[in-house]
Amino acid sequence: MGDHQIVIDLLTPNATSTESTHERRKPSRHLLSRENSNLYLNNCVPLYKAALKGDWTSAKKLLEKDPTMLCASITKGHETVLHIAAGAKQTGFVEELIKLMQPKDLTLPDQKGNTAFCCAAAAGAAGIARIMLKKNPDLLTIRGGEKMMPVFLAALLAQAEMTYFLYDELSQANHVFKWNNEVALFFTCLSNGLYDLALKMLKDDPELAVARDINCETALHVLARKPSIFSNKNQGLFRRLINSC
Repeated sequence: MGDHQIVIDLLTPNATSTESTHERRKPSRHLLSRENSNLYLNNCVPLYKAALKGDWTSAKKLLEKDPTMLCASITKGHETVLHIAAGAKQTGFVEELIKLMQPKDLTLPDQKGNTAFCCAAAAGAAGIARIMLKKNPDLLTIRGGEKMMPVFLAALLAQAEMTYFLYDELSQANHVFKWNNEVALFFTCLSNGLYDLALKMLKDDPELAVARDINCETALHVLARKPSIFSNKNQGLFRRLINSC
């Protein structure tokens, strides 16, 4: 792989990562029990609505009334209020909310195993991701559902700004991509039109030009089916591929 130093396991379930040092406790589910049905209706539902709207004034009152809701599941999918606000891209709300939280609270998973940071990655909420990383930098490498790291999740959902941001953060943190995962991310970027990041990855590691995906195709094969790649904006990627080959 030449001089390229970027190793992250995006897909390997049993890989060692920063995540393994965390106690991945689950959010409290006491508010979802039948005996607490009134609490759920009177507290969780309004908190959920406030998080969706970014209504911090209402949310703060609810959390002061019942502080246990801060790290509790407030939906049947075991999402916390942070999951909801991050997914709804409510930046100001998230900023205020995490002032009340400990760094480890940001690692709480929902029923699918996704942290709130994964929700932000999926939604393309780069501003929220920056705020959350300041509170807990390890969120960058903590896997979500299907054992996917946030950068791969963002790429799959074609969140260009978010994917580029996460890749850049990982690079600056001196994390390293294993070859098969680097290839997987590269082809995911190509398939989803994230050409700026694909070009950056190609500059970082020219050997990607001759790498093959699961269909045994190279990047040129993939791009040949995409007429838009031949626009002036994307000529740099196409030329670099040709030169590298």
